[in-house]
Amino acid sequence: MYQFCKSWYYEYHFFEYLVPTLFFEKDKKLNVLVIGGGDLIGTSMLLKYANIKNIEVIDIDERSYLDIVQKWYNNYKFSPDATQYLYNPDMIFYFISQYRFYQHIPEELIDHNVRTDYRKLRHLVVIDRQLNGNFSILQEIMDKGVIEGKVEDSFPLESLAEEENFISHLFYLGLVSYAEQNSLNIPNQTVWKLLFGHIRDAYKDLDIFKPGIWKLQKLIRDMAYQGQWKPCLEFLANELKNQTTIRDYITGEHSIKLLLAAYLNILDVFIVHTEKEANKGFADIYLEPFWEKNKEIRYGYLIELKYIPRSEKDKQRFTISKTRGSKKTT
Repeated sequence: MYQFCKSWYYEYHFFEYLVPTLFFEKDKKLNVLVIGGGDLIGTSMLLKYANIKNIEVIDIDERSYLDIVQKWYNNYKFSPDATQYLYNPDMIFYFISQYRFYQHIPEELIDHNVRTDYRKLRHLVVIDRQLNGNFSILQEIMDKGVIEGKVEDSFPLESLAEEENFISHLFYLGLVSYAEQNSLNIPNQTVWKLLFGHIRDAYKDLDIFKPGIWKLQKLIRDMAYQGQWKPCLEFLANELKNQTTIRDYITGEHSIKLLLAAYLNILDVFIVHTEKEANKGFADIYLEPFWEKNKEIRYGYLIELKYIPRSEKDKQRFTISKTRGSKKTT
C-alpha cells in the first residue's frame, strides 16, 4: 500500500502485496484502492477475483508529489540495527485521502491527529516558569539535526523530566529516530515543523518572545513572492531589541539562528533548513522555496549570521567613535 506505481514492474509487486489480503478475505466483498495507476496492468489483474466489489484508482504520478511524501513522511528507523527506513503510514493515508477529495496536495501537510501536543513537552522543558536543560538539548538537536545519545528501554515516571531521559522521551514520541549506531536525528520535515512550533509555543507561553505574527506572515510572503527580504529581517531584529526578556536566552549565534528559523517557518512558503550544506560549506539558514506546493514563489535565501557579543560591540563602537573624532595631521 505504500508503493506509488509508475510502471508494470512496480504494479506487479504492488499486486503481490494484495494477494494475501484477497486470499484471506475471500468470503467478503472488498473495496480496493489502487494508488498510482500507471498503465493499469496490475489493476486489471485484480478483476479476476470474484470477491472484489469496487476498484478505485488514484493516479498520483506527478514526481513532485512523491518528493513531498519522501521529505515529509519518511526516514523513521526504530532500531539501531535496522537497515531500511520506514514511512509513517498515518501520514501516507492522510495525504492520499486529502488528494482523493481535493485532487491536489493538502493545504496542511501535517494531519492534526499526529501533531504532538506541546503540553506533552511543556512539563519537560519548563520548570518554575523557566526553560531548563531539556530545552537546551532540544535546541542542540535542532541546531545540528543530530545528537549522540542512548534510548533507554524504560525509566520511572518520576524521572521523566531528567535530562538523561529526555532524548528517550523524544524518541518514543516519534520526534527523533535512529540515524547511525549511537546517534539520533530529526527524521523529516513534518517533525522539523512540529519542533519549530514547540519552540515558538515555549517562548510565547513564558512571555519570552511574542512578535506580531500576522505582520510577520505578510513580511514572509513579501520575501517569497516579491524579494523584499529587508523589512522582514528588520522587523525581527527590532522585536529582539524591544522585547528585553528574550535577551536572557540569547547565549550566542546558535540561539539567534534557532529563533529566526522557528519564526521564518510559520508559513509553508519556505522549507527552512539550518546548517544546510552548500558549495562545500554550510549556510546557517537556508530558506528553500516550497515550489512543490506553490510554483508562484520566486525567491529563496541563504542567510549567514554573525553574532557580536555586547562587550565586543561596545568596544567596536568606541573604536569607530575615536576614529571619527580624530584629526588628520601632516
